[in-house]
Amino acid sequence: MAFNFMTAFHRALQDPEAYYSFQKEMNSKAVEQVFFNFYGGKTVFEAVVLPKGLGTTYEPTDKVLRVRPLGIHDFIIPEPCVFEGDLAKINKVLQLHPMAYPDSTMPYNTSESADAGFASGQIVFCRLAEGKSHSLIYERDKRRSGGLTRGFSCVISADGKTSQELKDFFAKGGATTLTNPAESVANTALDYTQEQVKPIRIGKGSKDLPGFNGGACPGALKNKFSNLPRFEQTYFYTYSRESVIQSIKQNTSLPYYVKATMWVFISIEQPKFNFPNNNPSGIQTDGGMFKGTTISDYDYQTCYRDRVKYRAFAGFNTLTRGMKVFGNILAERYSTRDAWKTFDKNTNIEEAATIVTNNYYTGWNINAKPAELKLLQAGKSFFRGSKEYKRNYASTKKLFKRKLKEFSEL
Repeated sequence: MAFNFMTAFHRALQDPEAYYSFQKEMNSKAVEQVFFNFYGGKTVFEAVVLPKGLGTTYEPTDKVLRVRPLGIHDFIIPEPCVFEGDLAKINKVLQLHPMAYPDSTMPYNTSESADAGFASGQIVFCRLAEGKSHSLIYERDKRRSGGLTRGFSCVISADGKTSQELKDFFAKGGATTLTNPAESVANTALDYTQEQVKPIRIGKGSKDLPGFNGGACPGALKNKFSNLPRFEQTYFYTYSRESVIQSIKQNTSLPYYVKATMWVFISIEQPKFNFPNNNPSGIQTDGGMFKGTTISDYDYQTCYRDRVKYRAFAGFNTLTRGMKVFGNILAERYSTRDAWKTFDKNTNIEEAATIVTNNYYTGWNINAKPAELKLLQAGKSFFRGSKEYKRNYASTKKLFKRKLKEFSEL
């Protein structure tokens, strides 16, 4: 009896058709309890979509998904990536993961067709079907219609090479149980014990009203960042001066003037090295994609209220990743904007300070036109319609001159 049950159970987890047939046969309370325990006693949870087999992808019409529940620390099936280098075992473990079937109300989001495909790494909400505790039903996220993609080359690539990111993600149990399917993925401060560049302090930003869930950052829901994971809580990571310099210098492919500009701009925008989401320069995700970067360069985003209003800000798992994006954005602007002049370590410090200050006000802090820049240089403000723009050009240049000299001596 036990052998037959486990044999059928194993087949049900491996094959969608067998799984469906198996579901129809299992009606006893005892079996329901087995599955209830199988999912750690939880009836609602998030799950990450896995490929059905090593190196496979989902066709647009595929609606039966292989999933791994998140937030279940004692989940009975091991992580696929613990079998690094053993393709047969990785594939076997993948096939042991349960299948989930679509809710009849899918899709939720009117901008998403019923034929919208799925991809490995996407997040779905799962629940045990009422009256059939062994049956997994999934729903698309109402607010994140495209789901959330997470790096998982370990199980997507055919070579079976593992990724520490995925191993850590599974090992920590992923997200916590959701009582409301509209909640965002639970996010906590990132773990930096294994990182070379470590923060010296971590603090939470004021949550205030719920950002994304409160509809405060609508621009991020319909642009190139719409599928980027969205967290409600913003964490501020404070670094030492030495760590910030180290993370800038790790961008060895960037020219001197780009790295110097990174240091100078940070000195005026984040002088205490207290970076929200490891974002060193207020890179926002409620506009378009920044030239010189791709969506894979970003890890997540949060909706946070600054001194003026709610804005969606990019998030990075490490300061090094944040600095890389910052540097690439600046490098792209240097190469495409005629107003942005370059300099090198041998440029006179006064001239270099003028160049960087001009660049700052013609495409970073504001996008001043030549005539408007001349007014700022003369200590005056300028108007666009009824709005007045005031900037202290002399003070900014003085600070930039000091910081450029500082960077040249590092």
